[in-house]
Amino acid sequence: MRTAHPLYLTISQTFIKTFKSNEYNCLRLQTSTSDTVNPVFPPPNTHYLLLGFPRPLLSQNPAGAIMKSMKLAALLLTALLLPGCAPKAPAPIQSQFLHHVYFWLNEPNNPNARNEFLAAIRKMQAIPSIRHSAIGTPAGIERDVSDTSWTFYWLVTFDDRAGYDIYDKHPLHDEFRTKSALWKKVLVYDVIPEK
Repeated sequence: MRTAHPLYLTISQTFIKTFKSNEYNCLRLQTSTSDTVNPVFPPPNTHYLLLGFPRPLLSQNPAGAIMKSMKLAALLLTALLLPGCAPKAPAPIQSQFLHHVYFWLNEPNNPNARNEFLAAIRKMQAIPSIRHSAIGTPAGIERDVSDTSWTFYWLVTFDDRAGYDIYDKHPLHDEFRTKSALWKKVLVYDVIPEK
């Protein structure tokens, strides 16, 4: 007979048994100093883990008690997991310089012209001083104060004016300027955000 350390907790099919006593549903965990099992209940060095409600509650209305315990378990699980499922608020833009550009294409309904423009502007996203960029089209909301006559919008953010200057003089930006035949009008708003 092989012996183990006295504090060794043996967890196996042999040592874990589910049983029903007169009062509780329990899981029996037996600590053992040997590999032998004492089939006598309760064996020495045995610990019990409560798995459910005391038997008197179950005996009054077993189905109702089981449903209550399932609802309670579902409620607790939901309470534990729900905070981790909350959507994170978008991070505020930390940039100190915002470059807004509106383009009116010569042929706004020509798919080839649109694709050529988009391919050219997307190349500029590789400029290293750009922190964030977005390309968009009008949302289609018609109001007296809304201008939806433009074709494409380009938002670029930088850490500072120096980042913008790098972008403005970058070869990819110069290459984009060679495509100016695609648009009839461009309007730029450069913004320093309030702190």
